[in-house]
Amino acid sequence: MMTMKKLKDHSSEELKQLSPEQAQELIEQENIEFKKQQIKNAKRPQKTYYVVTEGATTKSGGVVQARYNEKFNNLDLRDRELVEKVLKDSLVEVNKIKNNYEREKLQLNIYSALGMHKEAYELNGKMLKDSFSFSRLYTQCILAFSAQRPKSEYEKCYADLAVEMQKELKLPHNNEAEYIAGKWGYLLFMYQAGHKEYEPKLKEMLNTIDDEQLKRQLETGYEVAVEQVKSYEKHSHD
Repeated sequence: MMTMKKLKDHSSEELKQLSPEQAQELIEQENIEFKKQQIKNAKRPQKTYYVVTEGATTKSGGVVQARYNEKFNNLDLRDRELVEKVLKDSLVEVNKIKNNYEREKLQLNIYSALGMHKEAYELNGKMLKDSFSFSRLYTQCILAFSAQRPKSEYEKCYADLAVEMQKELKLPHNNEAEYIAGKWGYLLFMYQAGHKEYEPKLKEMLNTIDDEQLKRQLETGYEVAVEQVKSYEKHSHD
């Protein structure tokens, strides 16, 4: 992911010129620190904003998505209340899409963006049963924490994810960085599955990485995972 200025450092004119993909990247970068701070304060993640850019395949879905992107492109992304209003208004239109795949894809993004974690978790779970993918399983694990699912459910999800990642590691990789990220993911998922013996392995692996950008990305994921695990431990003793 290329380095971009922070959201607050962009002028209104610059924000209007961003493509939907650039806007999503900018918002996701801003929310990394936002999420980490919330977790450190012993709170669950609240809101993450998404821009839906994946193409729709039916006429009705395409019209709704075109309206959604047009509305979003004209927004001041720093005005969270306005962003949420647009998302809620868009959800009313999205619910009318007849094609299940297109409707559920957009619903999931909007539910997550509005902090409707229970609805997002249940919908993604349905989508996961309908058609399994690594990406959907990964999303389900993230939502398990956001939706405040039981610790056993959280750990089971990451245990399943670790199994899938282990399968991925046996496949050919395009480059060393991709393999390193995959191996790191396996260790991290095992740690989140409740195997604390993997924490020293994660720290040891971090010390062997020379690529500073990759190292920072992995460190961020590690810090979030540690805070989530600690959060479950804290609540289990309350």
